[in-house]
Amino acid sequence: NEVKLKNYLDCDFLDPAEDTKARELLGADFGSLGPVGVAKDIKIVADLDVDGMVNANVGANENGYHYMNANIERDYRVDDFVDLRTVKEGDLSPDGEGYGIGVSRLLSAIVEQNSDENGIIWPRSIAPFDIHVVPVNVKKEEQVKLATEITTMLEDAGYKVLVDDRKERPGVKFADADLIGLPARITVGKKADEGIVEIKLRRTGETLEVKTDELLNSIKILLKEDQGIFG
Repeated sequence: NEVKLKNYLDCDFLDPAEDTKARELLGADFGSLGPVGVAKDIKIVADLDVDGMVNANVGANENGYHYMNANIERDYRVDDFVDLRTVKEGDLSPDGEGYGIGVSRLLSAIVEQNSDENGIIWPRSIAPFDIHVVPVNVKKEEQVKLATEITTMLEDAGYKVLVDDRKERPGVKFADADLIGLPARITVGKKADEGIVEIKLRRTGETLEVKTDELLNSIKILLKEDQGIFG
């Protein structure tokens, strides 16, 4: 899990080593790398699951070869054991009593990794809705009518839509939309009588004005390109 590793290293950026660097430092390509015989000036960090592992098969740092029945301390060292890997359903919790990631803890972890100063940034694959439709002024008949039309069009196309039909100021609606953090916001405003709306992607802040007859194609392209953590 790259986020866990960055947190452990206390770094902002993390780039995987290239093949040339692996060969330079360890003498082999990826697929044949392992901890046996690694120089002392190279720090070895292992996931918690490795602690207590016996008779493991590891890369021998020679292309095409593996070291069988390797054991910690006897055959190799580990400088630090850290919770690093991505948890999968069915994994034991750290106390060994069962699957220890409940829905609330999972959602908390997702929000922690997908948010900014304005609120949540839901990955589309787990977002409660795909699109937030915001008519700026619900007293304007043309805005309400167009918002209703595009909501029906989007739902017929299979999207889950949340409509903000509150009698609130535009700034409040926009701030709440960012706070909720659905993947895309469609604003129906002053250009409603021209059949023009604004699309805003929550993750990037990118905005685009489109005519309603171009809306479905635009949303399809933009949401496909805007893939965050968990897809």
